[in-house]
Amino acid sequence: MLHHPNKDCKGLAYCGPTAISSITKAPISYVRSLLKLHRMKVEKEEYGMVRDGGSVLYRDGRKKPVTLMYSTELTTIMTKLNRPLIERGDNYNKPMATFFREYGEDGDFLMLVKGHVLAVANGLVCDTMTLTPITFDQYINPNVEFHKNHKHYKPLQNVRAWFKF
Repeated sequence: MLHHPNKDCKGLAYCGPTAISSITKAPISYVRSLLKLHRMKVEKEEYGMVRDGGSVLYRDGRKKPVTLMYSTELTTIMTKLNRPLIERGDNYNKPMATFFREYGEDGDFLMLVKGHVLAVANGLVCDTMTLTPITFDQYINPNVEFHKNHKHYKPLQNVRAWFKF
């Protein structure tokens, strides 16, 4: 079941934390902090020190947003939020409409398209463009208000991978 993402932060909430918040109800700021802690741990293990992943500020003092999440990070954060991975589909490479026909009513999913993460459950979609769960038909309709002037709106892209929780 999808929920309204718990956007408790200023500015734009990027797609990974928004999709996770939509499925788990966790505040987006909490998802971001879990991700930053995870990245710090990985960097410490790989390089023996924290390089960039743990950094929350640019050199000029502005806060760094979380703009990219890898599939391993998505599954790790969801597991930390008590939503372990049930099944995954790597190298899926089929259109979104095909994914919805095959899996759209079958549980909670995080779906990866090129450079974007969406939450999908029970025929609904939620991401940074919608900030509320809407039907797939509404999502692919280019005349819906939230699509106007949104550079990432590409509903006919192929799904690269999906994760069921």
